[in-house]
Amino acid sequence: MASWWIWIYRNNMIFQGSRWSMLSVLKKVNVSLVKLNWWLNSRKTWLENTCWSPPDYPGIKVNIDGSWLKGQNRMGFGWVIRDSVGRWLGGFASSEIRGDLLRAELLAIKE
Repeated sequence: MASWWIWIYRNNMIFQGSRWSMLSVLKKVNVSLVKLNWWLNSRKTWLENTCWSPPDYPGIKVNIDGSWLKGQNRMGFGWVIRDSVGRWLGGFASSEIRGDLLRAELLAIKE
């Protein structure tokens, strides 16, 4: 969250000429963390029994996924490559406005 708000702070300063105080950035980080915790608690994601399982040695595993947020008309897609002990070997993530779930999945595979 801190990196996100610092990035927004820098963009506002560079592109819009407005400066926020560091206290304002810290407040935005804290509010975002509270909202994130509330959202995670409301979804109870820790109750889902899903986890990544590594491939047999010396294999690698490629996971690809796409998603679409209907209410925001936005899609995201990406992939990750990990080795047999879970080390990150590479990856890609992107998002686009407009589209649908099928297009998001196909773009993930294409990339």
